Amino acid sequence: MVVGIDIGCGSAGRHGNHRDAQPGAEIEGRAQRDQRRLGAVDPDRDSLRELALPAPEAQLAFKPANLTFEQAAAVPTAAFAALQSLRDRGPIRPGQQVLVVGASGGVGTFAVQIAKALGAHVTGVASTRNVDLVRSAGADRVIDYAREDFTRDRARYDLVVDMVGNRPLSAVVPALAPTGTYVVVGAPNARSLTGMGRFARALLRSPFAGRRRLRPLFSTPSADDLATLRELLAAGKLFPDRTMDSRHSSWPI
Repeated sequence: MVVGIDIGCGSAGRHGNHRDAQPGAEIEGRAQRDQRRLGAVDPDRDSLRELALPAPEAQLAFKPANLTFEQAAAVPTAAFAALQSLRDRGPIRPGQQVLVVGASGGVGTFAVQIAKALGAHVTGVASTRNVDLVRSAGADRVIDYAREDFTRDRARYDLVVDMVGNRPLSAVVPALAPTGTYVVVGAPNARSLTGMGRFARALLRSPFAGRRRLRPLFSTPSADDLATLRELLAAGKLFPDRTMDSRHSSWPI
């Protein structure tokens, strides 16, 4: 078992209400805190424990055969955010111009791959050392932020998914197409008042952005979304190892 917020494990029996999981079944999902048992992990307060209690059935899915447990454990939290920001907050459409800011991170690499799988033309923003990583994830174009500033580029995007949040909204909005959408997925100190303030500003400014939309994302676990991700993984359209440092990846990137 890989212990953490996300899990990938071999089942010793039934997990919560996951009635389809027989002994020995390979599942993936999210761990949840349970005050009654040792081993549930809270990333803000707990260290790793010997045991983890998987979440209810709604947060579990059978692990694709082409993934290791470690790879499966890297999926849910980051991929939920990537999928929901593109499909639900966008919503993304085939042929659209999509910009992923922070494209080399966990959510970002998933976002690049999912956007490509959904038929978009994808531009990723990353540091110099991660340009090749983002390109290997499938980006059609990669912007090295040390050399270029996407807010000063002439390109206009139908959807911008921003995991970094270090540019003022006044600079980001002009980079959107006339009916484009800007999704704030993360920001420095996102759980602090400063980070939450950016989410609030996006909501407050959205009504004054014309036909453009500014939307924050608070991702949530979903059985349907986990099933969608499983299909993409099993089909080879999504690779969790894209989220790992290439020096430690078991698959070539």
